[in-house]
Amino acid sequence: MGELLGNFLGGFVWQILIGVGISLILLLSLLFGYVHLGREVQAARGSDPQLGLKTILHYFFSVAVLLALTGASLILGDLLYPESEYGSDAQRGGAALLIVGLGFAVLHFLLLLRGTNDRLLPAAGRFFTGWRLAIHGFVVVTAAAWLAMLLLQKMPRTFAERELLAIRQHYLYGVLLVWGPSWVAHLIWYWRYLLRSPPPAELTWEAKD
Repeated sequence: MGELLGNFLGGFVWQILIGVGISLILLLSLLFGYVHLGREVQAARGSDPQLGLKTILHYFFSVAVLLALTGASLILGDLLYPESEYGSDAQRGGAALLIVGLGFAVLHFLLLLRGTNDRLLPAAGRFFTGWRLAIHGFVVVTAAAWLAMLLLQKMPRTFAERELLAIRQHYLYGVLLVWGPSWVAHLIWYWRYLLRSPPPAELTWEAKD
């Protein structure tokens, strides 16, 4: 009983620490995004009274999108595994993440579309689309490298090790099949934002009166 309780508390503590670490990283990215956007608006000698609101909405929209993609990866990775049962715990957990992520993504997208000037002043949308694109690139490259390492290593001797290896491979397939097309979509999305951005003003030695 004591060993079981120790394992439970150890796993629970590690889950809390990982969750706190991820939360801190996400909050720091929000703070960096707001400071960066504020400097960008000042450099353009313009003003955006809705900058703070749009930063928060785009941030939570981005978090919801990443949450939905994570849920879809869990579902697809588990479905690709031949020994998986329909309605398994992994699929149910992935479905929960997918539903919550899609729900909040749609909500924040509608708020941005109907309640802000995001189309006229797209600096916040451009920044957070690039932020999501960077996360996509990291996930896709890491998953592809990890999968290549698993495919090229020697086949384990024991059945348990081979089973674990197959499970990891199928989950990585799920990640690539979900995040890969989303990475392409975000690349196009970000490119369109760049086309909408006004060209920088030409530098001149003449001083304005």
